[in-house]
Amino acid sequence: MSERAVKLSMILISALLFLAPFGYGCLEHGGKLDSLMELKLPQIQISPPHLTFKGFENLSFNSSTGYMRVDLVMMVNNTMNTTFTVEEISFNLTCVDQKHPGEEYLVAKGYLPLPVEVPSMESRELRIVVETTPEGSAHILSQHLDVGADPVTGEPVYIIHFVGAVKDGVLKASVYGVEISMPLTMPNLPVYFTYPIGGKS
Repeated sequence: MSERAVKLSMILISALLFLAPFGYGCLEHGGKLDSLMELKLPQIQISPPHLTFKGFENLSFNSSTGYMRVDLVMMVNNTMNTTFTVEEISFNLTCVDQKHPGEEYLVAKGYLPLPVEVPSMESRELRIVVETTPEGSAHILSQHLDVGADPVTGEPVYIIHFVGAVKDGVLKASVYGVEISMPLTMPNLPVYFTYPIGGKS
């Protein structure tokens, strides 16, 4: 037998060994290839992540510039039968002008610093960094900064307060490498902070 014939024989034998299990599986399912393929795909129940607002933490405020940084803490609940990862969160935080209905000012931008993996049927905490823009810092200084007393200690504090709204937000999650994107909005978000006068900024 020539060398070429030997190589051809080996290729045919390899192909037969590779395809044999598929052929057997196909026969086991009545010759329907789609039945065979269904056995190979995971059954995933797709449902959007459920978000719950928890509060604000780790406030940093500069009374000279109006710059503010704070963690917006949310809980995300995974009701799917598989793990998913929150890859990205981004949004604009606006101030809703109570004196002039319909007018809003961009105060800050929010983002998720790192992806968060959420196992099936569990919840995880999301810490979203919110930082004021230069325009937002100026708006806070001129419109939403007061001085008062801490209700517990009686010490003088800065009071930052306005009605906000989360706009133009997006949450991106991935399941088995497939990206899922959903809009993120939160109207009428009450923003109220106190910060010690002379505190570290």
